[in-house]
Amino acid sequence: MKIKLISICIIGLLTGCGGSSSSEDNLVAVTGSFQLSADTGVYYAPDINGFYEYDSLGWYSQDCRDSRNRYYETDNVLVFGSEDLPDSDFETAATWVENYFPLALDAMHMTQAEYFEKRTSARWYARNTMFTMLNSLTSTPDLSVGDYSIPEDIRAEYDNDIESFYYDMYDWAVAQATTASADVVVSTINAGADSGVYSGLTLEDKLYVCLTQIEEDSIWGEGTYTGIVFAAPSVKKKSGIKGLITHELVHTLQLSLIMDATGAYRLPRWWLEGQANYLVSGTSIKKSKHNEYDPTLVVSSDDEVGDIGDAYSHYTLAYRYLEEANGRDQLLSLMTQLKSLVSNAYDSRYDSGYEDYQYIELFDSMMVDMDGNALSVDQWRYDYHSYMEAWANQ
Repeated sequence: MKIKLISICIIGLLTGCGGSSSSEDNLVAVTGSFQLSADTGVYYAPDINGFYEYDSLGWYSQDCRDSRNRYYETDNVLVFGSEDLPDSDFETAATWVENYFPLALDAMHMTQAEYFEKRTSARWYARNTMFTMLNSLTSTPDLSVGDYSIPEDIRAEYDNDIESFYYDMYDWAVAQATTASADVVVSTINAGADSGVYSGLTLEDKLYVCLTQIEEDSIWGEGTYTGIVFAAPSVKKKSGIKGLITHELVHTLQLSLIMDATGAYRLPRWWLEGQANYLVSGTSIKKSKHNEYDPTLVVSSDDEVGDIGDAYSHYTLAYRYLEEANGRDQLLSLMTQLKSLVSNAYDSRYDSGYEDYQYIELFDSMMVDMDGNALSVDQWRYDYHSYMEAWANQ
């Protein structure tokens, strides 16, 4: 999603001003080596039948999409960037990400193996392409793509209820493309290709790091589906690197939990940024200042008003409330369950008028307030300050 440039913060696919820690002490030494992409076949954005993936690789990753020569590889990280950057930039970036990746994993209660399993080795572009191929069967319902054909109950709707047919086809295509194994995704795409064989559809089980040459504070870094994008150390020096990178890596882990084959993740912005801030810093604005902002109204970046730093501190307070009332694992469970569901944004039957309807259903069924009473999205939105005031007075 494209983010407005407001004040000084990190922006991108998922972004934040979070991470208050400024300590980069006790970094574990990391060794690696430079590799030639022409030899290994590993690229930040491979040539997929003349198309270079963009949507999931970061708004500011152009340098890495254009770089076709070399990258720096360590145990868990691949660092890409312009050939104009010094070797030390790649080495420093790899050291930072290798050291702070475990912190983000711990904060999200995930192991490294669980993260790569949830992200899978299929590129997001591959899953999205599979979705497009399956959904295109709406115009040729008697055909198939690879081993996939339209289920009989949905096929029967084609002659009897065409509107439901289109809606259910969309849901089915999203579900199959989101949950299929990487091998099945690749084989399905190649079976449905008009000509030739698609290559470059898979990812290494490593974090893909992109170094940019952007000097502006406001677009220093972003968390992506494949890893993290940030300014090369020689281009833009920042304090609090530990917190900044860990914050963006939390966003990367969030996407592995919630992003489906269409690119939808359907959680409100206050949740995503509040969670990343709180999990990294462990602090929020004082409860007594809750009346200064209403984070529950910020579903997307378009809803943000005023100073972005103030907004983020209130997102953190809202998330902190939910975590203290429900526990972190319950919130993570909601995120995981949301990915397993399918939301058709074009289906008027499910128009909630605000947040995604399935997020609302999960929130209403899973969340409680500080007293253990059921909490709904409507109550959270309309009575937010009452909940905060009661919490502050406890």
